Amino acid sequence: MNQPSTSSFSNQISESNPEPMPVKKFFNLSPLLSVIFLLLIIASVLVGFFLGKSSSQKKVSSFPSPSPTYPTFPTLIPSPSKAPAREIDPTANWKTYTNSEYKFTFKYPQGLSFQILDEKVTDKPKVFLRLYQQENQSYPIIDLILTKTDLTPEQWIKENDYCPSSFNSCTTPVESPIPKSIQFEETNRHYAGLTTLFKNKEILFEFGIEATEPNNPIETSVRNTYNLILSTFKFLD
Repeated sequence: MNQPSTSSFSNQISESNPEPMPVKKFFNLSPLLSVIFLLLIIASVLVGFFLGKSSSQKKVSSFPSPSPTYPTFPTLIPSPSKAPAREIDPTANWKTYTNSEYKFTFKYPQGLSFQILDEKVTDKPKVFLRLYQQENQSYPIIDLILTKTDLTPEQWIKENDYCPSSFNSCTTPVESPIPKSIQFEETNRHYAGLTTLFKNKEILFEFGIEATEPNNPIETSVRNTYNLILSTFKFLD
């Protein structure tokens, strides 16, 4: 029996099993194509990023933005301005003397009394009214002298030689609390005297006070009380 030859058998096998086709290498791209492909990938990523960001901004802008809040402070109400303290009138509780005939009035302290010495006013100087302390009728004594005259207070002082020019007997005249008055102090007397002259129509008023001690000036407290009395003096017409 004839055996087939080995070579023919091998030829049959080779004919029945053809050589496999070579696999295509899809990823075997040229360098230029690789770069282009990489750039496309990066571009798509960036486009997606920006699209996502703009959509998120639109969502945020669709909601009304809250108005900013600021801290609130209480309304400050100005405190009412303090009214200036009312000045206390030191003559509020004083007594009042009024003369309806010669149309004048004034106030004097509670501790003083008055005495009418001569109600008739003439062209001769006379003490019309005297104020003194109630207890012992001692100094200081305040005399009110009324005189009918055509002279002014300045002329009256010169005419009656109140302040002789031969020696320095009077202080420089000043105005008292009564308008258009003259006030001066006589220093040459045994009891120093403070005199104030003023006029209303034809009546000359002379308010005089003497010191409490001889050869001494008038005390400040007495001078202040005297000027307070003058400050209350008023004419009724």
